[in-house]
Amino acid sequence: MKNRKELAKVLSQTKYVNAPVDALESRLLGIYDLGIGKHTYKDDYMIFYKNGEVPFPKKSYGIFFLAQFRRWGMVKEQINYSAIVDTIIKQDFYVSVAKEMNIPILKDDMKPLTGFIDGVVFDPNDPEGSIKKYAIREV
Repeated sequence: MKNRKELAKVLSQTKYVNAPVDALESRLLGIYDLGIGKHTYKDDYMIFYKNGEVPFPKKSYGIFFLAQFRRWGMVKEQINYSAIVDTIIKQDFYVSVAKEMNIPILKDDMKPLTGFIDGVVFDPNDPEGSIKKYAIREV
């Protein structure tokens, strides 16, 4: 944590993230403006490793984002979530490199996703059922 302000300066450079220092610094320190005022998360700041969990290409995240496209009407018809994420998210490549580097490999990628501001739990094993939980729009 003590190096994160300096890290924000480095990452802000064009050759890396190319973003304003203050935008990066606030995320690195866990400070978020959620539209209802700033909040500092003591246990939920940006992390990069977490014993191999963070960089793992999670199919559950891909399914979540596809489901949001359905939720907001950007994709009208039913889709084969698994087929799409299997095409896009290449866990086998990551796993082969992780093994070479002795990086722990995530065992269960398809756990329900929690921690959203609206309190909805998203189950990547039932994306259509999960998006029906949102009050904003039903599919």
